[in-house]
Amino acid sequence: MKSPIFLDTLRSWSPDVIVVAAFGRILPQAILELPPHGCLNVHGSLLPKYRGAAPIQWAVMNGETETGVTIMVMDAGLDTGAILEQAVLPISDEDTAGDVAARMAALGGELLVSTLKKWIAGWNSSPEK
Repeated sequence: MKSPIFLDTLRSWSPDVIVVAAFGRILPQAILELPPHGCLNVHGSLLPKYRGAAPIQWAVMNGETETGVTIMVMDAGLDTGAILEQAVLPISDEDTAGDVAARMAALGGELLVSTLKKWIAGWNSSPEK
């Protein structure tokens, strides 16, 4: 992601916003600053719980009864940016991480679309950290 060729290509696309999901890496500052509406992350937990890798697996292994999806503004930290929206997803005793991930993908897509519409339109909500 720090390759000049990659960065030049990304700049040539002039993205309004960049979205990542289950990415597992911190974006370089050059990318974070590129789109006028920033970079958003679709994260598989109700942040601040289960930051970092394998949030769905940890929620299931720890016997959580619910988890969810967080749409957040990315910053230089690992899952530390401002939280824009969250949606809760129940976990049953029979659920595997794969079951939860499949339901979370659908929920995350819906939440991302509704959040993006407001975010691009200049949503004046005060993001929480």
